[in-house]
Amino acid sequence: ASPIKFYEYLASGLPVVASRLPSLESYRDVCWLVETQQAFHRALRKALFNQDLRRRDEAILRARTWSWARRAQEFDDVIAEVLSSVGKHGNSYWHPSDQLSNTGTCVGSPE
Repeated sequence: ASPIKFYEYLASGLPVVASRLPSLESYRDVCWLVETQQAFHRALRKALFNQDLRRRDEAILRARTWSWARRAQEFDDVIAEVLSSVGKHGNSYWHPSDQLSNTGTCVGSPE
């Protein structure tokens, strides 16, 4: 699991206390990860009184790597790579330079 809201919380610059999940372990230096209710209460007290600006700034910086803009760019890159490989293999169904009006010739489109 990799909850998107976790990254949004980090990006806010506020202290974050979260359930310990394997996918969040690499963030343990910028948030508090807990397993029990008692640990949650202790971590919450620490987070509320923590004034470590380096920790906050690092959390914000690392959260930016999961921004929606970055995720959209990754999708664009994958799509461009796939479309590029389609053209390289002699497939004439579709090419990135085609106009939107020609989308009926896309791979898998009914005729």
